Amino acid sequence: MGYDVAVYGTLRVPKKAMAAWRAGTADPGAHDDWGSLGGADPTAHPITTALERMGALAELSEGDGEIRVEGLLSEDLYIDHARVWAAAFRAAAPLGGKGSLTFLAIEGARFGHRLEVAPKGSRIAELDEAGLGAAERSPEVARIELKMDALLTEALATPPRKKATKKKAAKKGATKAARSRDELIAATREGKSKDRSTALTELAALDPRAAESIALEWLQELGEDNWREAVLRTMNALDLLPEIVQPEGIAILCREALRRGSTGVDEQIFEVLGRCTHPDTAAIVASQITHEAIAESVGQ
Repeated sequence: MGYDVAVYGTLRVPKKAMAAWRAGTADPGAHDDWGSLGGADPTAHPITTALERMGALAELSEGDGEIRVEGLLSEDLYIDHARVWAAAFRAAAPLGGKGSLTFLAIEGARFGHRLEVAPKGSRIAELDEAGLGAAERSPEVARIELKMDALLTEALATPPRKKATKKKAAKKGATKAARSRDELIAATREGKSKDRSTALTELAALDPRAAESIALEWLQELGEDNWREAVLRTMNALDLLPEIVQPEGIAILCREALRRGSTGVDEQIFEVLGRCTHPDTAAIVASQITHEAIAESVGQ
């Protein structure tokens, strides 16, 4: 089972040095004190690219010499980006930068790392028990969890969207340059849930079979990826491709929600199940979960 990692931090760079910092490189290979933080890929990336990825995968704000990031990463995204993002922050130290960046596992595992950046240099350390507790009680983590739980609850409670008619879809598509099939497939596999869901909707109109394959991939992410983000994507797939996602998707969704005890899920599950129209849903759900009330409600 995978895990999720909260990331949050602030970096202040002297205004006169900001342009030089942004033109620099985030080079994980320039440091040898990473320990177990993220993945071990030493590939360097332009800092501008690192910031773009931060903005795509988390909330990023920039202004008045300050960079602030806050978000939740799945295991794979954490492994792919943690060292690059930290290296981008570290590159500000020689230019007079100050700040910190924290990575904290909040679901599926318990570990954390904190990067401290100062003009004299930077250092990264694994959080001990006291550090983990302090990070878990931080307002940043509280905000991250609150936002993700709110998104999850909203997604589970939102009525299904009607499929766009071919005429409406064609009119909408004419207002912007159409993305190719390969571009859409790539867009469904990385980035924010909202963007991935939009890409799936476009792909379904262009290549329904490819969209079905992506929807099935998303079902697996319910158990392996960022749980809250995966739910948002799965609910979109459920509305767009009900014959593909149902009933397996609902069964996995219910089972994982109950296992994880996610905030607000129990109150929304009945409405979610109401969307599932497949005649075998009751039997399949009952065979995969142990929540008697839910299993009975599906059979009604």
